[in-house]
Amino acid sequence: MKFKALLIILFVTSYSAFSQKIDEFLPASHQQYLSQEEYSHLLKFTTQQLINFEVLEVKEGIVSIQMGEYPYSFSLLPLIEQSAEFAFDSAGREDLVREYVALLISAYDDQQMLSEADFSTVKKYLRLQLHPAADITEEDWNRWVVQSDLEGTVTCAVLNLPTATATATVERNQLEQWNISEKEIWQIAKRNTAESKHEIVRKTIADSIEILAIGEADATLVLDEIIPVSGEYGAIVAVPHEEIVLVHQLKEDKLENFQKVIEYLHSFVTEQYQEHNQPISPYFYWYSQGEYIRVRLGKDQHGNLHIFPPTASLDAEE
Repeated sequence: MKFKALLIILFVTSYSAFSQKIDEFLPASHQQYLSQEEYSHLLKFTTQQLINFEVLEVKEGIVSIQMGEYPYSFSLLPLIEQSAEFAFDSAGREDLVREYVALLISAYDDQQMLSEADFSTVKKYLRLQLHPAADITEEDWNRWVVQSDLEGTVTCAVLNLPTATATATVERNQLEQWNISEKEIWQIAKRNTAESKHEIVRKTIADSIEILAIGEADATLVLDEIIPVSGEYGAIVAVPHEEIVLVHQLKEDKLENFQKVIEYLHSFVTEQYQEHNQPISPYFYWYSQGEYIRVRLGKDQHGNLHIFPPTASLDAEE
């Protein structure tokens, strides 16, 4: 069976995060795909395929299991979406689940293989990946190779596993094993990310304002390598979920577009962030000279959007 766009996010999670509970309620974000009865059956059949592993917790469509030394998590949300194409309790749904679990186990095997490999083998799989900051605990910060580039998010150094359907977060204790510094890890991961293919779609809004839509959230972290953003005026950037980055490059003679772009995209970005199964950030950012500054927004008593430019120069121009 061929999956359309089925992504497994595989990463080590904190030991303390689990309370041995199984939440059988269908996530609210996916109630349009399946009924509660269908989801309960899907969840039961999925856990049956994990009989060789201890299921630690199921919460809001995220399944956490013990695999080897560490707990791992994977999302059922893509599985819910695609299983809607098949009849309830059908062979098609069951085959879909079996293949999904097989991909998970294959990804785990890949990670174990890479954890024992020389760095010369590992380095080509290094990438950068954005996650919502709320998903990363203090223990995760101490264990993983992570940093903060955009407010409200965390940048992780990950291994894009050979299965091409999963990633595994790089742990700090692996650096000693590989005899490499954290600085070098970031450099290699950034270079590999920049060299990956990123689809770019151009669209004109409000008659004359150009918006670039770039596939994959990691493009945010290598923006200059993909679409060079030159000059002191920079660009407005939004990354609502892991499949898209929206960019408008600012020009000296059109700084009034700063407010127009955010007003035009605000509802769309909010909706995309809230409805996607892998959200990243609901914020807008000003990008200039390699740095991101969050654009502060507010609403008055009438519900009108107020936009506060992040620099005095932009504020003065507008």
